[in-house]
Amino acid sequence: MKNLRRKIFLFLERLSFLQLLSSFFIIVILFAICYSVFSPGDNGIRTIIQERFDFGKSIYFSLVTISSLGYGDMQPMGISRWLSVCEVLLGLSIMGMLIAKLTSSRLSYHVKRLYVSDSNRQLSQYLSRLTKVTTEINNIILIYSSKFADIPNRNTKTSREKLKANLEEARQCLSMNYFEYIQSIKELKSYINIEVSSSDFLSEISHDILESISSCTSDFVKNSYQFLTSISDNKRGWLLYGEPGKRFQILLDEITEFCKIVQKSSKDNQINLYFSSIESDCIKSKNDIIIVSIAIFDINPPDQIIDVSTELQSI
Repeated sequence: MKNLRRKIFLFLERLSFLQLLSSFFIIVILFAICYSVFSPGDNGIRTIIQERFDFGKSIYFSLVTISSLGYGDMQPMGISRWLSVCEVLLGLSIMGMLIAKLTSSRLSYHVKRLYVSDSNRQLSQYLSRLTKVTTEINNIILIYSSKFADIPNRNTKTSREKLKANLEEARQCLSMNYFEYIQSIKELKSYINIEVSSSDFLSEISHDILESISSCTSDFVKNSYQFLTSISDNKRGWLLYGEPGKRFQILLDEITEFCKIVQKSSKDNQINLYFSSIESDCIKSKNDIIIVSIAIFDINPPDQIIDVSTELQSI
């Protein structure tokens, strides 16, 4: 019901003054034809002055009826009474919209400009937050990629302790930034969801900002996937154990939901293609990373770096 009301509202909002005026005269002619068909007769129009009721008089009666003038020189009978009621209601509705369009066209132009400007400013702020967090996460990935690389002669106690410390440090950094990313994407999703429910929001705002948001989000998903699949299973399992892994999974779910909202509401094929690609990357990441990693270390954190193949066999 809510979607139907929204669609009707958007349809009426898009109608131009000329379209409404054309609709007004089409209704006049259609009802005039109906009156002409039923007249003369018990369901037609009766004239006070005894004269022939022709199509010209049908047009006259239809105009008088739709404008609610009602001179009284003609009276509807039978079915024509109900036709007159319907025509009056339609006429009042269309004339109301015509007057509103005529008086508010200039005001609507300025209001729309302010609305679009404010919307672009809001989206730019969300983009700035997402870019900042994405940069932080990319820096973490860059720093720890080399630290987690499998280098020969690292099986000493000192190397293991250092690796364990690096993993724990990376866990904390990623967990904190994942949380920040979740908050940002949730707020952005909520904002767009509210706007698209009441207007054709994505057609009015700057597509450059939407493309930048998609590019920023895509970089995060792809870089995270590349990083997490480049390290060994047991290191990834430790890294994503507990809070970091749960937040990463929630984040992928939020991004997927956000992409679906954009695709559902946008009419731009290129924008839809961008967000469809991000959605596919999120699903791939969830299937390839989260399910395996969290299943291994979901109950108790490992006390040491272990061989995942051994753990899987025990499961």
